[in-house]
Amino acid sequence: MADELVLATQQWLNRTYGHIPDFNQAPEDGNTGWSTIYSLIEGLQVELGITALSPNFGDTTYRLYEQQITPNWNNLPTNVVYLIQGAFWCKGISPGGFDGIQTSALDAAVKVLQRDAGFTTQNGVLSAMWARALFDMSAFVLVRDPRVREMQQYLNANYYQYTGILPTDGIYQRATNTAIIYALQKEVGLDVETANGVFGPTTRQLYEQAYNSNWSSALSMIVQFGLYANMSEFWEVAGQPAPEFTGVLDSATAQGLSLFQDFLRLSPVVKGSPDLRTAWSLMTSNGDPNRTFWAVDTSIQLTDQNIADLVAFDVNYVGRYLTGTVGVGENERDKFLSREEADALLAAGLNIIPIYQDNYPINTYYTYSQGQSDAMRAYFAAARLGIPNGSVIYFAVDFDALDTDIDAYVRPYFWGIQDIWKNANLEFQYKIGVYGTRNVCTRIYNEADVQFSYVSNMSSGWSGNLGFSQPLNWAFDQFYESSYASVEAIDFVNVSGLDEGVSSLVDAMEVEEDYWLNQSSWNIRGLNPQLTWDGPSVTIYNSGIIRIEASLHIENQIDANSEFSFDISNGELSTDASNVINDLIGIQAGPQATAKINEFSAGISAANMTISYVTDANRQKTIRVTINFPEVSSENVKVGACVQFDIFIDYDSNSGNNLLNAAFVRLINWITIQAKAKVTAFVIVLAGAGVVVLGPAATVTAVAGSLLALLGIVDPGKDEDDEE
Repeated sequence: MADELVLATQQWLNRTYGHIPDFNQAPEDGNTGWSTIYSLIEGLQVELGITALSPNFGDTTYRLYEQQITPNWNNLPTNVVYLIQGAFWCKGISPGGFDGIQTSALDAAVKVLQRDAGFTTQNGVLSAMWARALFDMSAFVLVRDPRVREMQQYLNANYYQYTGILPTDGIYQRATNTAIIYALQKEVGLDVETANGVFGPTTRQLYEQAYNSNWSSALSMIVQFGLYANMSEFWEVAGQPAPEFTGVLDSATAQGLSLFQDFLRLSPVVKGSPDLRTAWSLMTSNGDPNRTFWAVDTSIQLTDQNIADLVAFDVNYVGRYLTGTVGVGENERDKFLSREEADALLAAGLNIIPIYQDNYPINTYYTYSQGQSDAMRAYFAAARLGIPNGSVIYFAVDFDALDTDIDAYVRPYFWGIQDIWKNANLEFQYKIGVYGTRNVCTRIYNEADVQFSYVSNMSSGWSGNLGFSQPLNWAFDQFYESSYASVEAIDFVNVSGLDEGVSSLVDAMEVEEDYWLNQSSWNIRGLNPQLTWDGPSVTIYNSGIIRIEASLHIENQIDANSEFSFDISNGELSTDASNVINDLIGIQAGPQATAKINEFSAGISAANMTISYVTDANRQKTIRVTINFPEVSSENVKVGACVQFDIFIDYDSNSGNNLLNAAFVRLINWITIQAKAKVTAFVIVLAGAGVVVLGPAATVTAVAGSLLALLGIVDPGKDEDDEE
């Protein structure tokens, strides 16, 4: 709801400073937001004599404010009063009016701000430290957790020289976590210039000295803050009260520390005591890399020597990827688990943790349809390995997802996985796990019905790990990247015992001729049940502009017009084919294009795909995709011999969607000017269109959008040999 005094502030800002070229004008909508705050900061900079305006209350603004305004608080210029009054209205605190007149009401507003921030005595003077907090969107009223607000107010009152003024909204955030470390650094003897808010080697050394011989009440309070931040969800679910913030290592705190140590499986530790290893895990999500752990994960395809070294390393579990490659260009290598490697791991007494991560860690990758596609790719990979019923497969969310990302992307992605695994008639029934930050794991556990969490605590600086409790359903805790003996890259992983991993394999899934077709996420049989082996071609899609026919053949089909050929293995392109695509369209777009083709080939154990392109006498453009399967593929999987798609494009048609027509005109024009060697790039467009067109819910607009997006990757107006 619009606020009249915020609106008056916005209008005054634009009227007073709008003529200045670099000034960012405020939106005149009566709503507080960063745009209005930025305008207030820049207006203040004008009054301080700063000509290079910036929407940031930085060091120069701070210094000039402290020189010009703080000493003259009782005699402020009119425009400065306007700016401070406007900032208070945006903060929700009344300064008495918006008239540029300094009265006692302005001093009272400053005292309210100081009180809400946690200061028991207030002087009513808005110094630079307080102005920086005022000219900001930080909240100083309770929004969430009163216990967190209590610690924020304590930190402000006692450590403001180190931290500045923090929000006191009850939301534990990055600044709160950093402030706790600053407070600890102050209490172990670091001065303002040396302290940095990082629990590093010097801080750890000084903390251990204090723990052994110079403990204080303030350190007890800081430990209690860290304990609450890490265990609040545990106590809430258990229905138990959290220890009070007393500044004393009382019995309740000792019991809480003991629970924390047990919950995180910290070892060795001094039970119920804030020793260094325990404090390290209270301050950071990754904790001490030298603690005991029982698992590792790696992207390396392990040799017998690697496995022997891991046995000597005394671990019991190894996390391995079901599909995919790692690295780019010449450094790209396979990372997927083979049956031979799996057998060797189990024979050595090492249980397997199956992980699915074959994506690009950005928010837009995670969609409902992508979840469906990944569900099938993970399923086929696991079933071909013989991973037994009931095993948990962990789907990775390997980026710092904010709550908005989880709402819009990550949660629908896991809903897509759930819908496929729950509703499809699958031979194996697997359980869904999530790999990600503490926040991702907890929310997906609560909102998408996943079984267990594999927590990426190693990414200690990610916002999703700061101020969030360890997920209650954590099975694996990844906390340190290292190497050991012949194994060049491993992550150390702690184990809770909730998931025993895979301790044995069963016979690999035997795929009948049409099994992968029926189970694929783009179910062709579902589009037209008349599709039969060695039967006639059947139309499976017809928009008027595009018509797609499919046919199934018991024997391999040789396409004499084929202009490009590549191999598919384990549901994705071979490394050689991926490298060709990377070389053709660049290292930035190549991996994205390869991913689109892999969606098209999900569920294919081993095959060769060819692409051909012809124009008939009626100017219809026909694209033929031929997928030939070997009679016997790897891992004893039996598949059908050949599937062919003929895609007819009538780009002169006046019917259908104009956007689609335009997209195909651009596409056809581009293809016709390419040399045959360049037709490789066309497969990128084909694959992207194929995924959409073959989907049961495909629409003309969706197909057009896919084509136009992919044409943005492969520029139809530029030859590969053109100079920049």
